[in-house]
Amino acid sequence: MRCLIFVLCMIGLLLAGCSGSISDGQPIAPDQASSADPFGAPPLPSEFNCGPEERYKFDTTISSERDFVDFLEGNSISDWVVLDSFKDEDGSISWERVLSEVKKDRIGGRTVYSLVYVPYDCDEYTVKMTDDGHVSVYGCCGK
Repeated sequence: MRCLIFVLCMIGLLLAGCSGSISDGQPIAPDQASSADPFGAPPLPSEFNCGPEERYKFDTTISSERDFVDFLEGNSISDWVVLDSFKDEDGSISWERVLSEVKKDRIGGRTVYSLVYVPYDCDEYTVKMTDDGHVSVYGCCGK
């Protein structure tokens, strides 16, 4: 079953193209990274069962952990931002549990909110968002 899920995940990536998946945000190609990268480093490349790191830019401002969670709840970012590890017994996402797991850091003058989660019975993924709307999604699926 795990192999089937992995194969379906990889097919989804191939259909979505190299920039990741279709989203309301503007995809940012890896070659557009600059020294002023919002996450302090260029996007991570593809490795066996991992990545590549997806980058997007949304026209929004995030000023708290609650804003970040509200953004996740109200927006389709990527096919990989599926918060399966935060689902209750009835299958609904516990947004309060999501909020309790959000981390906040400072990188190059920006506030960065991040969440580690497990989609599709994969390994850990991380979604990060800066206070000025930059989003990063990265993780691994398969062993």
